Amino acid sequence: MKRRINPKVRGLSIDLDRQGTKTKKGVWFDLAERVSKPVRKRAEINLYRLSEAAEINKGKLLVVPGKVLSGGEAKAKMEVACMSCSKSAREKITNAGGIVIGINELMDGKHPENKIAIVQ
Repeated sequence: MKRRINPKVRGLSIDLDRQGTKTKKGVWFDLAERVSKPVRKRAEINLYRLSEAAEINKGKLLVVPGKVLSGGEAKAKMEVACMSCSKSAREKITNAGGIVIGINELMDGKHPENKIAIVQ
């Protein structure tokens, strides 16, 4: 049986691949590969793990190639880019002074590749 791919996810994967070709940076190819995985194999990250990653990667944009869930608390201000985010997780991050954006908004050039940390 042939695997069905969500057209939006397929388009995002193609855009990330093109960004990698244009900039010659491996982070875009890595993200394209992780985004195109089946739903059951994509990352589901709770806020407590995201807070730990934010402490380790201070000043970096945390990219989750999957969904951010609301388990735990956002301890510090953090910038997160994800495919999807639960409503309560988004509220917790913004209440702590952070920002949540979509992965497709990463390619606008405002976020340099050396300031991106992929959280799996």
